Amino acid sequence: MTDQSPHRIRGFLLVTTGVLFISPDSLLIRLADQPPEIQLFWRSLFQGMGLALFTGFRYQFDWWKRVRQVGRPGLVVMVGLISGSTCFVLAIQHAQVAHVLLLLNTTPVIAGVLSWLVLGEKINRLTWVLIGISIVGSTLIVMDSAAMGESGSSAFGLLMALGAALATAINFLGARSRAPLDVTPVLVPACFLLSLGSGLLGGATLPPWENLRWLLLLGGICLPMAYIGIQSGPRYISAPETSMIMLLESVFGILLAWIFLQELPGKLGILGGGLVLIGLLTKAWWEWKKAPPQTLTNPLL
Repeated sequence: MTDQSPHRIRGFLLVTTGVLFISPDSLLIRLADQPPEIQLFWRSLFQGMGLALFTGFRYQFDWWKRVRQVGRPGLVVMVGLISGSTCFVLAIQHAQVAHVLLLLNTTPVIAGVLSWLVLGEKINRLTWVLIGISIVGSTLIVMDSAAMGESGSSAFGLLMALGAALATAINFLGARSRAPLDVTPVLVPACFLLSLGSGLLGGATLPPWENLRWLLLLGGICLPMAYIGIQSGPRYISAPETSMIMLLESVFGILLAWIFLQELPGKLGILGGGLVLIGLLTKAWWEWKKAPPQTLTNPLL
């Protein structure tokens, strides 16, 4: 083993931990069983508090300096987080969990296209093939929902799922444009702005404890821990390795929905989602084979 092996193990553990914490997101939204404005108010409020504690502990008096260092791309990250969270909550409330999570797997593909359009990054032939596979897979998921009738996902829910994928890709684009800077500090004001906006729309209502506890668990623990792991891990392992681990989110999320909500997609949904998963896994593996050794930067955490 090389002297970088402990750091690689740390990277794998951080990203895997982040995936494990974010996987119950959709399940906890369902268990909270509250209108979207209330969900978003408490979810983002608790998430902002959790991230504020972490970034405050990490950067202390340099916190605002770190926010300013990100610059204008930080606004892109904030818009991506606010839009993505809103679309995701609406998607989970109007569509099957499996359909939403499978469509969210198109995020890396959308991010690649945006990087090509905005940052001028070249798209290789394999990525174009993956884009085609993702379009076919997403079409099959929509067809699966239509075939399930009333028990399937609404068109609005599927549209919100695609909106969440687009918003998350925009978030990644903003973060990528400022690499290797840590953009986590700008997520704190984004969370509080989303909470404020939801509160103005009537979300500042205290739900019963049996509902609020799930939002506290989600926003106060799961989401901050997920962002910490997913943001910190890629400093120790390559982007393709991170992408392969992130694919586990949809697997774990669908498994939790099946166990606790008895929700499973139909055959077309499984086929479409499987195509996207296999395509992403193949691309991540190919890039991992070609990737140079990962250089450790900023050893904190």
